[in-house]
Amino acid sequence: QMADLVEGEPSGRRRGLSVMKVAARASAAMVVLAATALVGILIVSRSDQHRAEMVGASDFNSVSGWTHIFWGEDKGTNVGRYPPEYARQMKQMRLLMKRLKSSNLESKELMREEEQTIREIKREVEDMEEDADTRLGSNVMEFKTQIAQLHTQRGPPGPQGPPGFKGHDGPNGAPGMNGLPGQKGRQGLVGVMGPPGPRGPAGSNGARGPSGPRGLQGPPGPEGPRGRPIYACPGGLSPSTHTRLADCNTHACRVEVQHKGRWGTVCDRSFTREDAAVVCNAMGLNGGSVYLRFGAKFYNKHTRAMPVWLDNVKCSGTESQLATCKGTHFGGSTCTHDSDVGVCCTRKTE
Repeated sequence: QMADLVEGEPSGRRRGLSVMKVAARASAAMVVLAATALVGILIVSRSDQHRAEMVGASDFNSVSGWTHIFWGEDKGTNVGRYPPEYARQMKQMRLLMKRLKSSNLESKELMREEEQTIREIKREVEDMEEDADTRLGSNVMEFKTQIAQLHTQRGPPGPQGPPGFKGHDGPNGAPGMNGLPGQKGRQGLVGVMGPPGPRGPAGSNGARGPSGPRGLQGPPGPEGPRGRPIYACPGGLSPSTHTRLADCNTHACRVEVQHKGRWGTVCDRSFTREDAAVVCNAMGLNGGSVYLRFGAKFYNKHTRAMPVWLDNVKCSGTESQLATCKGTHFGGSTCTHDSDVGVCCTRKTE
């Protein structure tokens, strides 16, 4: 294929022959230059010798007074400054110099032609290589296409073979992933009511509800039997113990204590007979009975502005006042005035 691609071979041979001719002419020019240089050296050496003879002759003539100063006058030839042999050599040297210049010009021209020829040959070789690569690539592509066509061509189906033996059962595959949850089904029909279950335990007592409105006064009842005189529980104020019993009635009195110059009530939470005895002792009285939720049963609007000073009082019964009982601290109670405690004392003279 490469031999077929090189179609310009005769022109390439001609180019090679022209290059060889140029090289031969250049070598001949170099030989001429060498010979010219050699001749020039000989001429210069001879001219030095003649120049020496001429100087001697001129010196000789100037001393002797001879009339033949220049060569050629005594022989009837042309009178010249230099001898005839030297003039011929000078002329020959000028001719050689002219030939040398012309040879130099010719050699330069030949070298330019050689360079131009080499550049043209390089371009032709590059074009030939590029053309060869292009043709080779197209041939390769065509060859690949033919091979692909050979591979893709399918022959007629062959006869059906006998059935093969049944293979062994393969192992069970891994369980698949859970599917998406289905849609919610319809609500079923209401079932038959079952028998009642056992009775549960009683629940805790609920919070006390608010007091209802006061009812209408009923008709007066029949007059009862004459009874013994009834006395109210004693009350009062003890400045030294900062204790007082207020809003007394036949049941009890509200217990109030003073803290930082302000009077307040006492909560009935954990309030015992020992605590009531301390209150009665602080008032200079005896005994002491506890009346729980005195504030709820015997309401007084003036107590609503008071604070609840004491809560969870824990006295032993021997203290002089509630403020000295163990763990007693003023303020911070969560009780309301409905839980104000009441105490009923007895006088010592009784």
